[in-house]
Amino acid sequence: MVFVLVCKPREVAGSSRHVVPGDGSASLPDRKVAAWQGSRCSAGLGRQYRLTRPAQFRRVFSSRHRSRDKYFTVVVQANDRAYARLGLVISKKSLRLAVLRNTMKRLIRESFRSHQDLLNGLDVVVVSHKNIVTINNHKIRRALLQHWKKIRRCKN
Repeated sequence: MVFVLVCKPREVAGSSRHVVPGDGSASLPDRKVAAWQGSRCSAGLGRQYRLTRPAQFRRVFSSRHRSRDKYFTVVVQANDRAYARLGLVISKKSLRLAVLRNTMKRLIRESFRSHQDLLNGLDVVVVSHKNIVTINNHKIRRALLQHWKKIRRCKN
């Protein structure tokens, strides 16, 4: 049994064998091991769904539609596409360690990807604040969900 499904996991043969002391077996009693089929995940956020150029960011930042709380500022601008695009601004000043910045980006991208149907036709830029380091992943997801619900009204 695999608890977290990211790509398409399959169980490795012999992963549920019990260890008998002295038999030379290397597997653990209730350990579940997943092996990945292929090297890339298809669940990622493709390039067409991201803001990649400085001009695209400037256009969104010139918008007056914003949603702000103590963790994020989300800026929104309508686009001429049938899908939403995401831009991220996670500064070194707000999260010093690269590991934390990358984790934050992954969380934001995953939240955006799973709620993309709410945001069709919008360019969205998420800016993190300094006190983002003090909260856990559940609060981050909850805060982003509130932002997504609030900014979907900006489509008009």
